[in-house]
Amino acid sequence: MTRQRLIRTIEIALLLFVISNILVAFGTRHSPEKRKLMSIRNAVARDCIAFGNSLIDVAFVPEVFDVETARNGHKLTSVNAGLWATYPVEHLILLKEALRVSPHPRFIIYGFYDFQLTTEPKTRADDLFGNRSLGLFLEPKTAQRLYKMPIDSRIEVELLGNLPLFADRGGLYFRVSEFRESLKELGKARPLAGASTRFAELEANSIDDFNRDCLRQVAEKAPLSESVLEMIREAKVHGAQLIFTEMPLSPEHVRRFYGSAGWPVYRDYVVSLLQQQHVEFLDSSEWLTEPLSFIDEIHLSRSGSEDFTRELARELLLVNR
Repeated sequence: MTRQRLIRTIEIALLLFVISNILVAFGTRHSPEKRKLMSIRNAVARDCIAFGNSLIDVAFVPEVFDVETARNGHKLTSVNAGLWATYPVEHLILLKEALRVSPHPRFIIYGFYDFQLTTEPKTRADDLFGNRSLGLFLEPKTAQRLYKMPIDSRIEVELLGNLPLFADRGGLYFRVSEFRESLKELGKARPLAGASTRFAELEANSIDDFNRDCLRQVAEKAPLSESVLEMIREAKVHGAQLIFTEMPLSPEHVRRFYGSAGWPVYRDYVVSLLQQQHVEFLDSSEWLTEPLSFIDEIHLSRSGSEDFTRELARELLLVNR
């Protein structure tokens, strides 16, 4: 191959690379995480911010919260900044985004379950995919500082984090997966509320393992994760009352795991950590006990979400009279 042909080949490859990045950026502009960002940014300033993972994303219904607080004589407006398949680092980034729009909220509600407050998941570059790619294009320095990544992943994220082919690759996967799932469901009845779904795979396989994890974290004096501590600092800077809410879970989850010997010990330990930070803890894990309040092992149905939101609104107003 002559030098001229080599240069031409490189030029074509670079052109294709640039075009591919442009197409991916354009094709994923309405991906789930970007739709969530747009909904947060398009909201006017609110009195209450709810955020967290899919549990709060599904469970908190702003229009129900607003109506319920008005009905009780304290009209408050709210926004749901929760997002599916995310972890505390992404939650912190979403909170900061919501606080840019609503810099002086009265309440900030963080929905959590299990070991979410004391366990920062180990992350590799391959994990920053789909909704978890938020940090790559919103606050890369914050994300890289808080992610517990090996050195090779840190280098990969530093080099590739700004490229749509890397950061937005999950958007294309989401579209393909969504289409594939729709084909699989053709001709099938919708699952009943409370029916088992693939979220069952997220449950701990052994109650003994769950108990060991509870007692180990207490014995080792596991601290609140750095992401959680930064959430607390953000709330204090903005003058908001921060409430850590243990989310409603299915009766089966509560019976198998929260009813075990280790969970009350771990919960008391976490409550003590939160008290040291002068933030509030609200246990709503057993507010809803009917199977039809849930669509799977950990997510509420629409009716369950409305019931949870009404009870949460009443609880906040009751505690803060």
